[in-house]
Amino acid sequence: MKNGNFLKLSIATTCTLGCFNIYIVIINSYFSHYGLTSTEINIISIVSYSLGLIGSIGLSIIADRTKKYRLILIILNIILVITQVIMTILMEIIKGHNSYFAIILISYGVTGFTLLSIVTISIDFACEITFPIGESMSVGFMISCSRILGVAAVLLL
Repeated sequence: MKNGNFLKLSIATTCTLGCFNIYIVIINSYFSHYGLTSTEINIISIVSYSLGLIGSIGLSIIADRTKKYRLILIILNIILVITQVIMTILMEIIKGHNSYFAIILISYGVTGFTLLSIVTISIDFACEITFPIGESMSVGFMISCSRILGVAAVLLL
């Protein structure tokens, strides 16, 4: 654990992937609190995961070709934080009004796009900065830490 960049990346990825694990586990109870039906929640999940898959593939290719992993991760994290702050405020304002479903759908589409992209680019970046060490070791460490954080956070919620 002498590689400081790997430790920083591991902490950031642990937090991001841990948040993604929480997002998956509590999405139904979170949205039902705001009056959304199961069908609407399923649509939000499908759009979020679909855009996340598209973003992961596209942005991973861009990051791999340009080798600008850190810049792309910073931009994605900023977009994610801004989206979550805006969506949290909007969810409280429009609580119980399903006429704003499109806004919710777009916001959580962006959330899925950024969250899944952050995870895949972080894994790519970890493999790049820990080159002599095998990919399975560095990725396994990051995913294990994130699972532990995700389980702990879900239990606390």
